[in-house]
Amino acid sequence: MIRQLETLDPGDMAPNDPMQRAYAAACNDLKTVAMKRTAINGSELSAFDAALAKHNLKPVAAASPMLAVPSCPPAPEGTRGSAR
Repeated sequence: MIRQLETLDPGDMAPNDPMQRAYAAACNDLKTVAMKRTAINGSELSAFDAALAKHNLKPVAAASPMLAVPSCPPAPEGTRGSAR
């Protein structure tokens, strides 16, 4: 029984710096992708659809649903680079 409690005990601890750096890096990657997808669905898709219309082709529908851009926490202080 004590061995099981010792195994579960670290689950109550806060994330350490490498875990926080990895999360911040992954969140920033997701943020970049969401922002690029928004740009593609906006003006870039409109320009492409206009070119298609000039050649009597059907427009491309925007991807949906729109992705929410996450608000990412900063990486822990005193760290350099990403967790990769």
